[in-house]
Amino acid sequence: MRPLLSSAAGVALALTASSAPADVLPRGMRVPTVETNGTCQRLAARPGHRYSLRANIQVATRVSFPSPIEVFETTLPKLWDVSTYDGSLWARPNSTTPEGARTGVSVRLKNGDHYDFVFYAADNLSPSRSCVIITPRQARYRGPTAADLAAQQAEEEAKQAAFDDTVENIRRQAENQANDAIKAFQYSMNTAYEWRPASKQSAGMNGLISAAYDDGRFTYIRIRTTGYGLPALSARDGDKDLVVQYTYDDLTGVYTVLGLFDTLRLSVGTSAIDIRRKG
Repeated sequence: MRPLLSSAAGVALALTASSAPADVLPRGMRVPTVETNGTCQRLAARPGHRYSLRANIQVATRVSFPSPIEVFETTLPKLWDVSTYDGSLWARPNSTTPEGARTGVSVRLKNGDHYDFVFYAADNLSPSRSCVIITPRQARYRGPTAADLAAQQAEEEAKQAAFDDTVENIRRQAENQANDAIKAFQYSMNTAYEWRPASKQSAGMNGLISAAYDDGRFTYIRIRTTGYGLPALSARDGDKDLVVQYTYDDLTGVYTVLGLFDTLRLSVGTSAIDIRRKG
């Protein structure tokens, strides 16, 4: 049986937008072998508009712009590798989970223009589709009236609202699926755990833990929001605290601990609660 956060990592993604001006490709991202002036697809795009592109898990899609990139933001940084390199934006899915089928990316250039994209994961992608060159698309100039400016502003606001709705729907869907996966996994566990405050002074921590279980290799402890920061986790051997290797997922509130232990302890300041394995 695979560990919880390995099976649910595609579900429990960090939903806060990730942004970076770094000019480094993530490890394992392969550059498409195409000529800039040959097989690249050219896209006449207007700043402020949203466009759909495709990317493959094996070969990143490169997007080149008419001006250097100042900053970018992406909605699913755990399921998509998005970076800048050699003056271009590079994007690819890093898994085949359904939750990572698409992601939103917003790019702002140093000349002030910004572009919004929705990248879709594709099983197969031709070289020309993995290389996109953005060319400015300018509308014919005419003297704008007040009505023209108002209509343009309303259109831009509507498109931005639609993009925000898309991002929010992706976030909400991933969060719901994460919770469903946690519950399904929890109900499949048979090992019983119990927990209680370590002392009378720790009675206020009695409601901290909502579930504890293991799969024979990893121990999982799910907590409720404390409001006092993240509790420290350790193993207990008599009166001694032992260091354990673990990770914590902000989305699901789950500690994933490497190994099985008779007693684990969560501490906040001088208060603590002990979790004991009964199996």
